[in-house]
Amino acid sequence: MEEHEKRSGSGCFILGAIAFMLLPLYVLSVGPFTWLVWQCPALLVLDPAYRPVYFVAENCEPVMDALNWYINLFRSLPRN
Repeated sequence: MEEHEKRSGSGCFILGAIAFMLLPLYVLSVGPFTWLVWQCPALLVLDPAYRPVYFVAENCEPVMDALNWYINLFRSLPRN
């Protein structure tokens, strides 16, 4: 029984670590997503996936400033 408990505990740790690493990638993907929407406006249907990021930004001015700065980095990329 102890061996099973150890294995399930390590599985939870691994899943937690993966989620912890994916969260920053999710937030950082807002910039490339915005650039892709400028290229292909039809992708705007995927915008609700970023509502949590927008919600935090709308309710925290420093986050909004940082998000705007980050998105503006992608505005300088060439458009097709």
